[in-house]
Amino acid sequence: MPTMMNTEQEIQKLIAAKKRTELKLRELDCEIRHLYARLEEDRRCMTRKCPLDTGEDEKTGPWL
Repeated sequence: MPTMMNTEQEIQKLIAAKKRTELKLRELDCEIRHLYARLEEDRRCMTRKCPLDTGEDEKTGPWL
């Protein structure tokens, strides 16, 4: 049977884990929102003649 001190330590560990989990969820939510915004921007760009479109194939773009 755990002592009172062990129980308190376990509670503190659980609280710390909860805080880390919440922080990670906020970070992931932010990242998802960012990716979604970029996807929407790319999708809008593809639906019209984009002035940034150079006609280069994705595999031979300037980033390679």
